Amino acid sequence: MTKAKSRFSFIADRAMHIGQQIKLILEERGISAIEFAAMIHCNRSNVYDIFQRKSIDTQRLKIISKALQHDFFIDLSKDCFPLSESTISIKWGPQQYIITND
Repeated sequence: MTKAKSRFSFIADRAMHIGQQIKLILEERGISAIEFAAMIHCNRSNVYDIFQRKSIDTQRLKIISKALQHDFFIDLSKDCFPLSESTISIKWGPQQYIITND
């Protein structure tokens, strides 16, 4: 029995396009594609390729999240599992707190 190669990547559903989400964060922060490429150690054409992606390798997303100091994993999680109206999510520094109204 051979072991299947395990390679995980997040696949954004039609509600969230991960490449466009990354591009939006860059635009909000005034970071150019060239600056972003330097931050994640790739060339500018790779950055434009990232913007077109609906899915992304988790290791690459981790590098991008660290470089931009933005947790895209939380964004994807919220997209898959929206918080109920009785739940409040608070981000304080690197910590995420969830308060429920149970």
